[in-house]
Amino acid sequence: MENTKPVKELELYLIRHGQSMGNAGYDKDELTIKEENDPILTEKGLLQADLLGKYLSDVDFDVVYSSGLIRAICTADGLLRHQNSRKNLNILPLLSEVGISPEYDGLTLDEIKTYCKTAVLADGVSENAPRVCYYSFEKENEIFDSAGNVIRYFRDKYKNGEK
Repeated sequence: MENTKPVKELELYLIRHGQSMGNAGYDKDELTIKEENDPILTEKGLLQADLLGKYLSDVDFDVVYSSGLIRAICTADGLLRHQNSRKNLNILPLLSEVGISPEYDGLTLDEIKTYCKTAVLADGVSENAPRVCYYSFEKENEIFDSAGNVIRYFRDKYKNGEK
C-alpha cells in the first residue's frame, strides 16, 4: 500500500459584494474618482449583505477576509453581524479586483472601521501598505499572478480544515 499523507481541506467561501453604485447603472461620468473606484452599496446591496449574513448564520467561520474596498467591506460586515461570536474582518489588499485606478489609494484603516468596526489588517499587511492593489485590464498575467498570490497566502496560513 502506498504511503500517503492525509489531505487537510480548507473550506473556502467566495462571496461577491452586494449591488453597488458601480454595478447598478449609475453614469460613471457623474461619479468622483473615489465613487468610481470604490462605490458604496446601494440600499438593495445592503439588504443583500444582511440576507447573506442570515443565510450563512449557521456557518461558524474561523476567519473572514475582504479587500479594502467599501462594497466588499460592507458585504462582509453584513455576514459578520449574523455570526454567533464576534469576529474580525481581515483586510487583505490582494483581494482587490481588476480595474481600480492607480490614482486611487483606498481608505485608511480608520476609514474602513467606519464601515466595519471589527476590521483589522490581515497578517502580513503592514500599516503603510496600500489598502487596494492596482491591476490593469490589459495585463492578464497580473490577474493570474494575483490569484496565485491569494491562493498561496491561504494555503500557507491554513492547513487544519478551517473555514
